[in-house]
Amino acid sequence: MTIYHCPDGVDEMLFGKGLGAINRDAFLVVENDGHTCTVDWDDNIAAFPTVDEINAGVNKSDWKMVRIERNRLLAETDFYALSDVTMSAEMETYRQALRDITTDEMTFDFTTGKQSGGTKVSTDVVWPTKP
Repeated sequence: MTIYHCPDGVDEMLFGKGLGAINRDAFLVVENDGHTCTVDWDDNIAAFPTVDEINAGVNKSDWKMVRIERNRLLAETDFYALSDVTMSAEMETYRQALRDITTDEMTFDFTTGKQSGGTKVSTDVVWPTKP
């Protein structure tokens, strides 16, 4: 185990979240003493990630939460899609807007070290209003 400090450019509050999205098995605990944030990281499992990789991990984790919420909202309206129920045009539009949310998801390619895909980050999601 090696002790690493939260690198400059990474929000200390999100440090563990980003590491967990990258490799939850490689670290034991994140400690924050009010001045610095440290982690016990197992270099035998994986190399400690770069700042960009940690920040991408935070974004990946946030997108997971967006997908969970999107799926919950879709499930709430699934009964409208039954064959014996007439779905309004507004409900069709709402459900399609929910499905479209993740089409703008930005992904991080750890091989190239570059982001690709969409242009949005998870905090930019605008949730449609249910009719």
